[in-house]
Amino acid sequence: QALEAIRLLRTDLRLLWGAMRDLPPPLFWLIAMLPYRRLMWRALFGRWRFANFWGRDDYNVDHMLRTCELRRVGGISIGIAHGIQAWGIVEPQVRFIDFDRYYIYGSALYERYYRSTWSPRMFVKAVGSFGMSREQLSMLSKPRPRDILLFTDPAFDGPEMIEHGLAVARAFPDRTLIVKIKQNRENAPYFAQMTKMLTEAAPSNVEVSREDSYALMLRASYALSGLSTV
Repeated sequence: QALEAIRLLRTDLRLLWGAMRDLPPPLFWLIAMLPYRRLMWRALFGRWRFANFWGRDDYNVDHMLRTCELRRVGGISIGIAHGIQAWGIVEPQVRFIDFDRYYIYGSALYERYYRSTWSPRMFVKAVGSFGMSREQLSMLSKPRPRDILLFTDPAFDGPEMIEHGLAVARAFPDRTLIVKIKQNRENAPYFAQMTKMLTEAAPSNVEVSREDSYALMLRASYALSGLSTV
């Protein structure tokens, strides 16, 4: 299939060059890589014929290329909203979406703002958000400690988030401040600095936890966070 792949690359690159050659070089380079990334999906589906493909990457342009190639081999592309929109109503990373089936938390934003830009071939279904289990929901009526949660993500929150949290812990020495750093953020810009601050500068009433976020909500009465879907 090498000759067909080379032909596809040449055709796509020529079309992209004709339409977007005036863009700044770094941006055009990202666009020029799209035909190669499309071929990567074609190669994958050439080896394995998926009847269904589930992806939680609606913010990534690759999902459109993958959907295109899945349709080519008769597969179905299924996606789910990555998170509740915390930054704004119209967000660039979800402005254009193309799955065959796409599950969302609620239909209001879709009906008002995204119906005209999301793929008309896509079946959109509101299914509700991630949430507590039935067992956890049944425990909400039970008394909880007056402790405080701090949810933070080193990929977006800076060290000042920890500073604010430690200030709260010092202001309420009779309560525990439970700090939950988002998982799999060891390579985030501020992870090392924030971890060091919690290790070296935290008062005794600060606890760093890796416990499930919903379980932590049953251990406290207050929660602090940045722009987080939690």
